[in-house]
Amino acid sequence: MSAGTTTFPTTLDANVVRTNADEITSTDHNDHSVQIEAVEAKVGATSSAVTTSHDYKLSGVTGTDKAVSKTGTETLTNKVIVNSNNVAFQIKNVAGVAKNVINKDASDQTTIGENNYRATRFVAINPVAVVSSADPSTTNWYDADCTASTSANTYAVTGTAIIIATTANRTLHARNNTDSTAQGAINQVANNPVVGVAGVSAFTTGVDTGQIFEWSVDNADVTIVYFIIRGYWEYVD
Repeated sequence: MSAGTTTFPTTLDANVVRTNADEITSTDHNDHSVQIEAVEAKVGATSSAVTTSHDYKLSGVTGTDKAVSKTGTETLTNKVIVNSNNVAFQIKNVAGVAKNVINKDASDQTTIGENNYRATRFVAINPVAVVSSADPSTTNWYDADCTASTSANTYAVTGTAIIIATTANRTLHARNNTDSTAQGAINQVANNPVVGVAGVSAFTTGVDTGQIFEWSVDNADVTIVYFIIRGYWEYVD
């Protein structure tokens, strides 16, 4: 007696349809039994742990929820989309060409678009923070530490620079702590046009990974320097 056979789910079974004149054999019965069991295995028992069963694959669809279609329009809530490591999420443009939208690169940095620009944002500081208030005794470069007013992802700060000196047209300079550019127009942030009157100017400068920039003056007769931070730019990772 045949134990019964099935090709499901690889292919659909093609059973012989018996007529009144045909003999229904045990093979027919066993084939049907095996085929029913194959369908049950594919569908899966309730709360199935078999990862190839439909019950397992649709176990997240509960209540009145429906499975998400490939081309339909649905609203998804409370979902996390996980992509392969260092593979950008893409959206097709009007021409049907897939374009990078956002990615987490190998350094765990968030990049945006086809050119892998770092994702950033500006954060205003309220109240503002004074990160340096000094009477410089030399023209050396001094550190201005912004850690108390910025985040660990800060790459630049902006605010107000103030200089007062006993001689007119003294200059105040600022640069990233990793920069070695000498004093000059490229990093000048303020000057005092009149003796004893504050020179006030907006400034922006980069900071290192420790949120530090450097500043210096062109002459030791500068009597006071202020750097007031009003906001900062940070990477959004």
